[in-house]
Amino acid sequence: MATTGEWAAVRAVLRWSGQPGTVLAVLVLLFNDGVGKERWPGAVTGKLSDLAWMLVAPPMLALLVTPLLRLRGDGPALFGVAGTAVAFTLAKSGPAGGAIASAIWSSSGVPSRIKGDPADLMALPLLAVAWWLWRRSRRPARWRESLAVVAVPLAVLAMAATSEIPKHYELWSAAGRPVLDVDKDRWTTDDGGTTWTLLEQDPGPRDDSPPPAAGHCSRTLVTRCYRLLDDHSAVEVSEDGGASWQPAFDPFPAWGLSPARPHPAPTSTGTSADPDRPQWDDTLRDYLRPAQVLLVDTDGGEFVLAQYPGWGLAVRGPDGSWSVRRYPKRPAVAAVPRDWGRGLPVAVTVGWAAALAAVGARRVRSAPPDRRRRFAGGLAFSEALLLAWMLAAWLYWRVPGALTLAVVSVLSLWLLLFLGLLWRELGGLSRPSPGPVLLGAVFGAAALAPYLLWAHGTVPSWSAASALAFGGALLGTAAGLALGGIRPRRRAVAERHM
Repeated sequence: MATTGEWAAVRAVLRWSGQPGTVLAVLVLLFNDGVGKERWPGAVTGKLSDLAWMLVAPPMLALLVTPLLRLRGDGPALFGVAGTAVAFTLAKSGPAGGAIASAIWSSSGVPSRIKGDPADLMALPLLAVAWWLWRRSRRPARWRESLAVVAVPLAVLAMAATSEIPKHYELWSAAGRPVLDVDKDRWTTDDGGTTWTLLEQDPGPRDDSPPPAAGHCSRTLVTRCYRLLDDHSAVEVSEDGGASWQPAFDPFPAWGLSPARPHPAPTSTGTSADPDRPQWDDTLRDYLRPAQVLLVDTDGGEFVLAQYPGWGLAVRGPDGSWSVRRYPKRPAVAAVPRDWGRGLPVAVTVGWAAALAAVGARRVRSAPPDRRRRFAGGLAFSEALLLAWMLAAWLYWRVPGALTLAVVSVLSLWLLLFLGLLWRELGGLSRPSPGPVLLGAVFGAAALAPYLLWAHGTVPSWSAASALAFGGALLGTAAGLALGGIRPRRRAVAERHM
């Protein structure tokens, strides 16, 4: 049974997790890995995740081990910071370290690829900031523990999403029919790879076939076989049943690569000249299946399909000619009709921000001097949380998915409870005033206008409408602070005559 000291240590780690600096790092990690790396790939977004990780990982590690090891005092923080430093150094020390870290992380059930780059070790000094946040969180503050209820689940989501999941490419056959796996999609072809059809059902068990390096022989001419030694070799052919082999086709020059060998393995990130062409990354080799070769009999003749993971297909037709093909893609999704109602929750949030700023500023002004700092901190935090909710909502509509939906849902549920309690604490219910309510209604209606214009095509995109609404939230907050900071004329006159 946990003792009082052990529970105190756990609560201290929760306060560390609920520190505004830690929460900000969690939001940065979620945004950067969910959107930033995809839309703006490069060194900046790559290093930003490492920096945020230095603030997020220590409290999460400490929260995991503190009850198990019964740590007390500064023990949880020392373990979290030191453990993060050791694990990060191992993972980033080189390709071998990245492979080990990927294997360990993937054993948890979350497939991942961690790139071992020693340059990323430059992020380690930021662990000093994590320690400073720990020292700041040692002072009891119930609101930090409450915020941790949201921060910890989001941190787990962020840490799970920060490790890249390698794409899956594989060519095989079922009942003599070729099947091509491209990431999560499964395709088949009836014309030797010219056109592909997306499979909606399981094609059945796999056919037995020899390894690519052993060769795949023709059914009509059993002495003719094709093989691939590895994922960077040319297709080879044998006319004597595998006794001797000669090069048949090298697809890499067609992909714009030098015929020099070996080639490193490709990733799924395209170049600026050709967005569909993968770039090379040595660390991915261990996570891709080797290249495959398959002979396909169709009504039009015999085809040879050679699949190079991440690059595409080399295809030989019945006439003996070779060509390269790209992977099939899902057809573009039809545009969704513009519905202005999607902006209604954002407009309500803008109104909340303006009204709460007015009530909070009034409460800070009228509070005793020893409590003003507390109310000012709560007000600043609530406004930041409202703006964070707007960012999460924008992500949900821009990048639909389980991760962004979880972010919006968790923040929304917790935000409603928090704002209700804060409004009551600031006196918004006990001292009703038409000013904050009217101000919130005005700015909320103004924030809805960009979405109405977007629905009618005047505003070109959802992002543009959200940017205007976000600007309205900033203006509403400033107006609320100004309104709440104005002293009533009667009280001001009375104070001058005292």
